[in-house]
Amino acid sequence: MLKGEDATPRPPAIVSYAFEKELINRQNHFIRLYDSFLPNLKRVPIAIKFWSKYDSTAAGRSGLPNFDRYCALVEKTIAEGPRDRYPEPVTESQCYGWHFEPFYRYEGRDFHLLYHPKKRSPITLVGEKINADRITQRPRFAGVPFKLTS
Repeated sequence: MLKGEDATPRPPAIVSYAFEKELINRQNHFIRLYDSFLPNLKRVPIAIKFWSKYDSTAAGRSGLPNFDRYCALVEKTIAEGPRDRYPEPVTESQCYGWHFEPFYRYEGRDFHLLYHPKKRSPITLVGEKINADRITQRPRFAGVPFKLTS
């Protein structure tokens, strides 16, 4: 016969108030309630296609609250780059190309050294915006191939 087969079940141990309070405080530590809301500017808005029925082109005229403020906020976020937002590079990948001027002045005899800084001008910003808005093309799905068995 095993040890606990016919033993009567015991009631659960009484838990102290301090222990329950600690559990509740630990669960509530990560819960935050917000009264003011801002849009998530790191995400693309719902529809970026001009033919989409969800693009609210007439939303400003229809009287939605704060619509003009939201549009200005999104345009500002899209237009500014990391140099406008941060005083120094945040990630290692931003370190390359962050500073315009080289640390070492190249002379005519240094033509064999490679130095190609990324130049930013209004025309390159237009190109970057076009590349960011480009939609990737996928091959058309023709369905599962249908094979006749003989």
